[in-house]
Amino acid sequence: MVITSSSTEPFERVSIDLVSYSEVTHDSNKYILTLQDDLTRFVQAYPIVDKQAITVAKTLLIFCQHYGVPKRFHSDQGTEFVNSIIKQLMKLLGSNHTLSTAYHPQSNGSIERFHATLRDHIRSYHKRNNCNWDQIIPFAVICHNTAVNQSLGFTPHELLFGYKPRSLYSLKELNEYTTCDYLHDLNERLKVSRDVALRNLQAMKEKAKERYDKNIRNIAKYNVGDYVMLKVPNPNNLDSKWEGPYLIVRIGFNENYIIRKNGRNQIVHANRLRPSHES
Repeated sequence: MVITSSSTEPFERVSIDLVSYSEVTHDSNKYILTLQDDLTRFVQAYPIVDKQAITVAKTLLIFCQHYGVPKRFHSDQGTEFVNSIIKQLMKLLGSNHTLSTAYHPQSNGSIERFHATLRDHIRSYHKRNNCNWDQIIPFAVICHNTAVNQSLGFTPHELLFGYKPRSLYSLKELNEYTTCDYLHDLNERLKVSRDVALRNLQAMKEKAKERYDKNIRNIAKYNVGDYVMLKVPNPNNLDSKWEGPYLIVRIGFNENYIIRKNGRNQIVHANRLRPSHES
């Protein structure tokens, strides 16, 4: 067996593989398109409804949107990968596309092993839960990316992002922790977080109101018919300048006044006004 050269940086080479499942899910998914980084073994898996070239191309773009464009994609010689659409996509991305030897899965062995593990996990999970197989994929991917790779001595997540990840569940725990359980816990956490955020927001508003009320006491009061000067920004420097005098034609709400300026009514706040007789 020839020892192939290894990548020296993330996404120098990303392997692509596609597997099918006999059971079509409620979302009409029948296939899983998987991408694995050669150096870090970081994996992403996407359930897809078919293996047409346009579907595969759109999914590859989603991967690139999140992780950047790999230097090279590596796949088998299936027609879903070898076609004019994928060729044009590679040209657009500026990536190379290499192919493994036909009927020789060992040349793409690491991703094949992930798919074998994924199949076993889906089969085991499906026995315990009446659930579509595509719902378990995100959890399986998290488990893979946050588990120490025996060959590398690190987790794929740590090798890619540079810090140790939070591991949500082990595969054993995941078999006992259903998607419904996770969604329930997630909703509870979101509810608590939003309640705290709402209280913090309310407290911030109350403090802002307190500061506003304190400052507003020092603002002069005006009547209809008064003439005032208007504070406007000076585009030539940081200081503002005063224009006017302008006539107050109506009193608005929340310390707002309507003044007559250049033949038109303009709403301004009292903190931008001063009596016209002040210097």
